[in-house]
Amino acid sequence: MEFNYKTSFMLFICFSFWNILPTSQSIIAETDRLALLAIKEKIIDDPSGALNSWNASSHCSNWTGITCSRRHPSRVTSLVLESMGLVGTISPYIGNLSFLRYLSLYDNQFTGEIPQEVGHLSLLQIFDLANNTLTGKIPRNISLCKNLEDLVLYNNGLVGGIPTELGSLSKLEILSLAINHLVGTIPVSLSNLSVLASFNIGFNSLHGNIPSELGQLSRLISFTISLNNLSGTIPPQFFNISSITAFSVSGNQFHGSIPPYIGTTLPNLKRFLIGGNRFSGVLPNSISNLSRLSILDLGRNQFTGSVPPNLGNLKNLTVLSIVRNYLGRGDIEDLSFLNSLPNCSKLERLVISLNNFSGQLPDSIANLSTTLREMYMGGNNILGEIHPGIENLVNLNVLAMQGNHLNGSIPTFIGKHPNLMYVSLSDNQLSGKIPSNICNSAQLERIDFSINRLHGGIPPNFGNCQKMMALNLSQNQLTGAIPKELIGLSSITTLLDLSGNQLTGYLPSEVGNLERIVQLYLSNNRLSGKLPDSLGKCIGLEELSLDGNLFEGVIPASLVSLEGLRNLDMSDNKLSGQIPEYLESFASLRYLNLSSNDFEGEVPKQGIFKNINAFSVLGNDRLCGGIPLLHLPSCPRPSFEKAREKQQRKLRRL
Repeated sequence: MEFNYKTSFMLFICFSFWNILPTSQSIIAETDRLALLAIKEKIIDDPSGALNSWNASSHCSNWTGITCSRRHPSRVTSLVLESMGLVGTISPYIGNLSFLRYLSLYDNQFTGEIPQEVGHLSLLQIFDLANNTLTGKIPRNISLCKNLEDLVLYNNGLVGGIPTELGSLSKLEILSLAINHLVGTIPVSLSNLSVLASFNIGFNSLHGNIPSELGQLSRLISFTISLNNLSGTIPPQFFNISSITAFSVSGNQFHGSIPPYIGTTLPNLKRFLIGGNRFSGVLPNSISNLSRLSILDLGRNQFTGSVPPNLGNLKNLTVLSIVRNYLGRGDIEDLSFLNSLPNCSKLERLVISLNNFSGQLPDSIANLSTTLREMYMGGNNILGEIHPGIENLVNLNVLAMQGNHLNGSIPTFIGKHPNLMYVSLSDNQLSGKIPSNICNSAQLERIDFSINRLHGGIPPNFGNCQKMMALNLSQNQLTGAIPKELIGLSSITTLLDLSGNQLTGYLPSEVGNLERIVQLYLSNNRLSGKLPDSLGKCIGLEELSLDGNLFEGVIPASLVSLEGLRNLDMSDNKLSGQIPEYLESFASLRYLNLSSNDFEGEVPKQGIFKNINAFSVLGNDRLCGGIPLLHLPSCPRPSFEKAREKQQRKLRRL
């Protein structure tokens, strides 16, 4: 009986204290709640008020972005605050959320370093801090998160190397460290990540070779190391990983060739990007067997020979880029590979520029898919006229055929093509007139017809190009006046180049509508008359070339507004009067040429006029003064009245 009495008494005491003291579970739950409040404290801006629910009056399971365990309702298993515009740093108290499995702060504005305490999160499976502005190194003790499956840190400002310790994360399936400032080499230890499916370390500053051991990653689906400083050859084992769908090594310094068996060993390949390296040799015909291929980028390498003739087998192809190689043999059959491309019904981008292709475009060009939006063929030796079949490509946005041997005239369909935004036909042998309907579609934004043999006048129809930003008609044989409709087109913000023609007449006052234009070149024509005051309204100008014309009169005082000018050339005209003193104050001015005019009076001495290598006033026989290196005669001493007028002018400018 005594034993039972004592036992009962002890049980009574235990149950009494159990009711008075907090449970172990409640103590742990309080730890999670306090950790979350500490995390909130480090967030200094919450523009959408997403964390307003994080307060002491409600249970943390009801807080925005928080998910708790079903078995342990007070333990946080998921913290997801994505795309909320949050600003702040990541609190080290995040390491106290010991039940956390899913952590994503993706697409915010977190700064500072990733706290070392994340290594305490032993149950963590998803770790996503991408699209922030985090700095510092990747914590090595992330390797303690043995259950980690996704490590996503791309698009931050992380520095240092890739920790070798990451190779111990045996469950890791996604490793994304792209778009940072990482240096060093690729650790061999990463070859231990046997279940890795996605490997992305592009857009960093890594160097060295690809460790051949990485070829053991037999479950790889995506391999992206583009835009680093990597070199060497691609380990041949990679071309035997049949699961790969995306392979991108572009923008490095790799060399070697594409194995001839690639079309057999990589049956699932959808994206093959190796552009911007030093690969050489011929393109294997087996590429045509990659039936799932969507993007094929072989550009900016050193490939030679012919293009495989059966690329039309790639039914899913959307992008074909072979730009800047040595492809083509200089004969009329070079472009025969285009005959199969009409079978690529999804083709959107065709880039064959800067090769050795010769011959005429085949008639099959008219049958290319109407999904085609961009066609780049410049920098080859393509002959003949612009193929009329291009008119059938009704969704074409870009047509670039510059730097070939095209002849004939510019076809009228250029002006009425419904979706054409950019067309470059420069540096060919085109003749005839610019089509009068050039802007009937009103979609054109950039036109380059320079360095041809075009003649006749500039069509006033250019005034219909309400979206035009850049127009280059230089180095032709165009005559007549500059249409007011063109020179007054306020949408032109980048470039208007009419230089090297035979244009006559005045510079229309409508030039003042070009308020935002950056580059205006009218040199080497036969333009005459006075420069309009309205030219001073072009306040966006950085480069202005009026040289080699017949302009006369003084430089307008209104040009004082063009203080952003970097280059100004008014040489070889009939301009007169004094050199404006306001040019001294143009801080951005780097080149000034006023030579071969009829300027008179004193040459300024300040600003650009202090650098003898930055300006020229040669061929103005009535100038005086200036810096000694000009060797000009001294100016006569001004009378008292003239000196006072000059002083008053300066005071008015102030």
